[in-house]
Amino acid sequence: MDALERAINHFDNQSAFARALGVEPQLITNWKKRGVPAEQAIRIETVTDGAVKVRDLRPDLFPQDAA
Repeated sequence: MDALERAINHFDNQSAFARALGVEPQLITNWKKRGVPAEQAIRIETVTDGAVKVRDLRPDLFPQDAA
């Protein structure tokens, strides 16, 4: 399961996850296809209380081995 799916599952479903972020559920569907924007990755880590990390959502910007 990828990081975005883990974030969705943290809230049980896509609609609840979208509400937590203050966005429309259709936007989450778009992220599944195109990737999560960096600024949203930061918000996702916050609303999931750190259960889903920014570096998991955007390893291109936040590599695992970065200090």
